[in-house]
Amino acid sequence: MGDIFLKLLNMSITAGWLILAVLCIRLLFRKIPKWVNCLLWGVVAIRLICPFSIESPFSILPSTEPIKSSTVVEGEIQNFIPSIDSRLTIVKNTINPMLTETFAYNESDSVAPLQAVTYAAGLIWCCGMVLLIICALGSAVKLHKLVREAVCVRDNIYICDAVKSPFILGIFRPRVYLSSALRESEMDYILAHESAHLKRKDHWWKALGYLLLCIYWFNPLCWMAYSLLCKDIELACDEKAAKDMTFDEKKEYSKVLLSCAGQRSLIMVCPLAFGEVGVKERVKSVLNYKKPTLWIMIATVAVLVILAVCFLTNPTREYQIRITIPAGSTEAFCYSDEEISPKGNTLTFYAGEGLGDTEIALLPVEVREENAYDEPAYITPGMPVKMDVEKGAWFKIGVNVQNTTDESMDVYVSVKNVEVRIASVKEVGDSSLSTEQTPGEEDAAQQEYISLQAEEMPVKNDTIQNIMLYEQPEADKVCIKVQPSMIRENAYYYYIPTDKDQEWLSAQVDALDLDGQPFDRRWEGHKEKGWQIIYNDMEIRVFEGGYLYYTYDDEKGMMECFIEASKLCDYIQIMLREIGYLNYDVSDIKHIVSAKLDVKSTFTGGQFYSQTITDAETLQKFEEWFSNAKYMYGGTECGTQYACLELTLANGDVVKLSMATDSCPNFHIDGVAYDYRPVSDWNNSEFYKYFNEIPWEYE
Repeated sequence: MGDIFLKLLNMSITAGWLILAVLCIRLLFRKIPKWVNCLLWGVVAIRLICPFSIESPFSILPSTEPIKSSTVVEGEIQNFIPSIDSRLTIVKNTINPMLTETFAYNESDSVAPLQAVTYAAGLIWCCGMVLLIICALGSAVKLHKLVREAVCVRDNIYICDAVKSPFILGIFRPRVYLSSALRESEMDYILAHESAHLKRKDHWWKALGYLLLCIYWFNPLCWMAYSLLCKDIELACDEKAAKDMTFDEKKEYSKVLLSCAGQRSLIMVCPLAFGEVGVKERVKSVLNYKKPTLWIMIATVAVLVILAVCFLTNPTREYQIRITIPAGSTEAFCYSDEEISPKGNTLTFYAGEGLGDTEIALLPVEVREENAYDEPAYITPGMPVKMDVEKGAWFKIGVNVQNTTDESMDVYVSVKNVEVRIASVKEVGDSSLSTEQTPGEEDAAQQEYISLQAEEMPVKNDTIQNIMLYEQPEADKVCIKVQPSMIRENAYYYYIPTDKDQEWLSAQVDALDLDGQPFDRRWEGHKEKGWQIIYNDMEIRVFEGGYLYYTYDDEKGMMECFIEASKLCDYIQIMLREIGYLNYDVSDIKHIVSAKLDVKSTFTGGQFYSQTITDAETLQKFEEWFSNAKYMYGGTECGTQYACLELTLANGDVVKLSMATDSCPNFHIDGVAYDYRPVSDWNNSEFYKYFNEIPWEYE
């Protein structure tokens, strides 16, 4: 119920922009034919009815999903964090922090706040809709009783003593009901009006309008739209009835209109009454009616076309395609992991973040003419570059960028009017699975999975399905640990395979040469995976390339060594990826709406402190620091991690950073260490000063 209501709420807000546009058009173009106004409301109805739309660069809608929410896995508490998606930055920065604070979910809650709110709102919406439908049905039944003794004069025209104002009743077999007190001279004018209603099928359009009002009754703009629709229907009908009348006939028509004017306190679906609404305006419209000129008709058509293009289409989604330039790369072109497919025969590219003047090229993945894309194009920031392409084909985007540094860097290319997918095939230099794999790299994991099966290793589908989640390790089992935060017991995750798989896994760990070879430069160039193996009080850290790091006590003191165990690492990596574990990409830390810091202070005997910040300027600084943080190869032992920073993003995501509590400007996320210092001469005091309610005594 709550999901349906949120969907309708978003559709209602989107249609609200169109309703406001129609209101402006009605005010600015008063001389256009009144039937055009009815068509404008028809455009609104299409927007309210149709749950989807094509994309267009001419769309001026801020968003098709103004209110976003996120959910967790089905079967658990659904945690909805709403956010406003708007092109107006001030709206997002003002409203989203308030929404996040209001609907923040606490683990002690049995139900997420927004889940309860949306469910209750859904029930209220359903009750309101049913009530309006019952009112309409009650009104129809009452009218049928009123006219049950009516006498048929001819065809579908009936006369009844109980009728005071002429009206049309019925959907499939509409009847015109007239008062028996009418004079014959009046009857001709009334029948001309009601016949116009029937020819225009107004009894259908008004019923449809009321049905939409029942669905979207919570939007005041929809009430306004329906009220004006009823008014415009009558005005358009008057125009049709009076277009061939002389001025004297128009005066007589107006007199009949005034005599039949009725006062209606409620907006109802039926009937279509002769003197129903806006009689004064209708009289003026009839008396002043002139046949529209050619220029007015051209302007009318233009307005309808512009309105439909701008408001019935969705804004074109712009994709930021990331291209990673490896450290020390001197390759002519580096290509994106994502693949794009053009929806047309032309693509327009813009230089995105980190990309300067350079060449851009397309690498065909699925095309009919391989030789058509050999020539690169030159791209400059702020200047678009166009390429002729094959509609429906698939490409990777490449840029001619060298990287002489010892760290990889990311650049971005902006492109619209495309479909995007993760690369279906990835060239992998070795069997190891990188910490920063994308979902498309699951194909590589699957291939390794097949090879393990061929060697009769115990990796089976039921192994993946039976992996269990523990908050504490079991002494006699090999556990795989992912550590988002040190101060939260429920933030320790242990994935434990069962039965024969556990036996094999234990045997593999037992067979490791834990004495290994001393290695005293583990920090240099080795990328830590972010997960560890826990077994018999041992903690073995995992690095890329299938290496394990282990410390042990020796006669010489604490020793550390590297052990090569590729198949063991691949086996565990496959299990982790199958259950959905992916290291977090810090570049996704965007649009922070609140920051909550929990600290277990070592200076006050382990006392627990907490503080939340929603200041937009401060959160912008946090975003710049954390989203640009650099991976710390080999991990880090410095920076005691006794603080957990929860960042709530505008899209509803909550990111947990395990923050250092000494002077070291670093944090862990999913066990992976990052350095976030903006300049070299910088320490953690610059971060902790924003949390003035939490003691921090390290200098």
